[in-house]
Amino acid sequence: MSNPDGIQRRSLMWSLIGLSLGLGTAAQAQSAGQMLEELAKAAAAKRAGLPTALPSIDDDLLIASSQNEGEAGIRAALLQGAGAAVSRLGKADGFWGDTRVRIPLPEPLASLQKRLSPLRLSVPLDNFQLRLNRSAESMMPKAGSIFVDTIRGLTIEDVLKVLRGGDTAGTDLLKAKSYAGLVSLMTPPMAEAVQASGAGPALDRIQSRYGNEIERLGGWGSLKNYSGAPITLPAPPPPEVPAPVAPPPKAAAVTTKTKAGATKTKAVTAIPVPPPPPPPPPPVVLDNPLKNQLIGFAVDRALDGLFVYIGEEERGIRRDPARRGTDLLKRVFGNL
Repeated sequence: MSNPDGIQRRSLMWSLIGLSLGLGTAAQAQSAGQMLEELAKAAAAKRAGLPTALPSIDDDLLIASSQNEGEAGIRAALLQGAGAAVSRLGKADGFWGDTRVRIPLPEPLASLQKRLSPLRLSVPLDNFQLRLNRSAESMMPKAGSIFVDTIRGLTIEDVLKVLRGGDTAGTDLLKAKSYAGLVSLMTPPMAEAVQASGAGPALDRIQSRYGNEIERLGGWGSLKNYSGAPITLPAPPPPEVPAPVAPPPKAAAVTTKTKAGATKTKAVTAIPVPPPPPPPPPPVVLDNPLKNQLIGFAVDRALDGLFVYIGEEERGIRRDPARRGTDLLKRVFGNL
């Protein structure tokens, strides 16, 4: 006797294979992409506590043929998970207030912090850790564009892997495909956030105060896997220079001759020439290897936390029908 769930699963897979052979149209794909972007924004707003309603699925626009439904469902689930995770972590205390994903200090600072905390001597280290977590919170929104591009670029083989995989198969695939791009995209804003939060100068003070103890504990070995290469930040905007108050133009005397040979003088006002604009400021280059390794460490830990919650959202969609916010998700994941 055949298994109805197995038949539904195989039917969905064959539908997806049909899509890879060109059964979907470009217009349908474009409409799906627009809907998925709306879905991601709505899910993020919902998680942030803002009044919103997830967009409804218009079968005529998104899934005019059933071959589109499975693929669209997987993409929608990943976008919903990514949007929810970015919204959750990209606010005050998103990292700092959540012990599950709070970014720790690298070793040996973490050990030193633990030893000094009972003596109430760890305040400089505690403040430094807070600044790192605030930096991660401020740069979370930058991840959205990478996720949208990655999810759009999933192949039919990718979708089948997700359908056949476990509770976080989509998250694992998304991480594998987007991690390098996320690191590249988020390193400059993390560096800017670290600078703005005061974490950079705080690290200098910690190095000066605890340098001997750090060396005794083995140095900064925990950062050796992160690049200390220079990080180039975008050039800061040029400062606003008030327009100079030009002195009133001087009248120059011009002498001309008349036909009769007499001379005639009249005043001509000179047109003032504005000064040239100042040259744009050069880009900022951070060339302190230790600070750049610390930035790499913070980016890595921030992304780990981000994927923790993307995975949690995917697991919830697969297991709990109440987490499937649209009819599309209910149909696709109800058949798995």
